[in-house]
Amino acid sequence: LLLSPDPAQWVGTTTYYVEPIGSTASVIPLNFKIQISQVQNYSLSISTTTSSILEGSNGQSTLFPVTAQLDKPALSDIKLGWSVSGIGTRPATPDDFTGAVYPSGEITILKGSTSATIQVPIQADLVQESNEDFAVSFLNRSDQLVNTSQASKTLTIANDDLSALNGT
Repeated sequence: LLLSPDPAQWVGTTTYYVEPIGSTASVIPLNFKIQISQVQNYSLSISTTTSSILEGSNGQSTLFPVTAQLDKPALSDIKLGWSVSGIGTRPATPDDFTGAVYPSGEITILKGSTSATIQVPIQADLVQESNEDFAVSFLNRSDQLVNTSQASKTLTIANDDLSALNGT
């Protein structure tokens, strides 16, 4: 069986008929199908509508949407792991997130789609503090080839608490 040197021509299902060499009455010719799936290379980037979000002060969490974006539609479902970590000179700590842990999880970019969005839960507080930075990173957990070298983004939790010391 010879395949074309062009991999794009390998995709699909083809039926082949094979007749054994030196066929005798005791050897039965074979029919079989070969299914070859296309493997695609993807680049993943991260987008947000803003690079910072107010933390809030009502005790409720604020959701910070972060979108994982492929450079072309997925040929099959692509699973991505994601995680948050404090970063920089003013790193966010686990207490800055709902549940007092750095959030993490898994999302799926569905076949035919180019993106999926996570919601990073920011915990509101009444503590006056500096703005705090965190990174959201994505890792490939699928059998597709996904370049995740651009799949980390630094974001900021902006303090919105007034100083109790100066009465503002």
